[in-house]
Amino acid sequence: MSIPKLSFNKSTSRFYVWQDGKRVYLGRGEDPAKPSMQVIASYREAVRRILGDEPAKPEMVPETMTVAELAAQYLEWAKSEYRMSNQAKTLKFILRPLVEVAGLVPIQSFGPRKLIEVQGLLAASGRTRQGVNKVIIITRQLFRWAVEREYVPPSTLHGLQAVRPLRKGRTSAPESRRLDAVSDEIITATIPHLGPMLADMVMVQRHTGMRPGEVCGLTMGELDRSGSIWVYRPAHHKTAWRDSIREIDIGPKAQAILANYFRADGLPLFSAQDAMTERREARRAVRKTKVQPSQIDRRKDDPEVSPGQQYTRLAYTRAIARAAARAGVARWSPNQLRKAKAVEILENFSMEHAQAVLGHTDKATTARFYAKADRARSMEVARAMG
Repeated sequence: MSIPKLSFNKSTSRFYVWQDGKRVYLGRGEDPAKPSMQVIASYREAVRRILGDEPAKPEMVPETMTVAELAAQYLEWAKSEYRMSNQAKTLKFILRPLVEVAGLVPIQSFGPRKLIEVQGLLAASGRTRQGVNKVIIITRQLFRWAVEREYVPPSTLHGLQAVRPLRKGRTSAPESRRLDAVSDEIITATIPHLGPMLADMVMVQRHTGMRPGEVCGLTMGELDRSGSIWVYRPAHHKTAWRDSIREIDIGPKAQAILANYFRADGLPLFSAQDAMTERREARRAVRKTKVQPSQIDRRKDDPEVSPGQQYTRLAYTRAIARAAARAGVARWSPNQLRKAKAVEILENFSMEHAQAVLGHTDKATTARFYAKADRARSMEVARAMG
């Protein structure tokens, strides 16, 4: 049985495939040459259904397979490969512009010239130089995966590796804004505009330097309280795939905060559901008018959106952004709390201390992102001796 073609109906602006003499619609779009990732995913599932739910094997891959189809298969594989992290979602976000620009190009004809064309189109669209380079890197990673499965010959990957990244000062693509450490003054101004639980999450992260996902997923089972310094060993973390153990030391300041959230049910200490309950109770407490019987509990039995057992990194980040806007300060993110902790450590200890606290496997990572303390030392020398 042949692979059904992805078609586009101009009158309804919908993509579709033919199945049993009928059109199966997959989603809407504005440009027939740029199907969305959702359409591509739906197309792939439709192809599997039409062919009998049999995943495509390397020797069965048609010569006409497109970049969009390859990306869809790769993202499906990534969901299983990176199930312990959010890497699959990150890859989907990075590959989206590639699919939009070159999704219908056959993979057999995708070479260096086409990659340079994609690079130029992305740069002209206003994407940052760093963002364009990231798309190019992940595109090579995509075709490396294709070579492993013999979808394309090794020469395809070899050709793509010849494409140079965009260089600073040699491209019209703008530079991305560098996110420095958030100051304690901005944190202090933002805290009153956060709920109590979110404010405590911010301060725990500020005191420990843990990653946003680590503070969101902290549970009692991962917290060793046998010593004066508690040790948090997250089961899932960024470098777990390297078989490394992540240990986060928690001192008295963070301990005092966490002690208010102990729970025996094994769920994350910081629960979005609990935070919403606390928020409702606080609003009810300051209400001036009497609560009507019909308004005592207006929650739906089956709401479309409900808070989860724990905060996601995205929800945590958005909450901080909204609070910063209400406080009238510059927007900042949870990752900038790690940078603030790093700067504090570098000013008082050493690069090795910062690397150990932040859990960087490579010292160069610490040096690249947290060099502000070195600048402060240099200015101090210039002030004294210059």
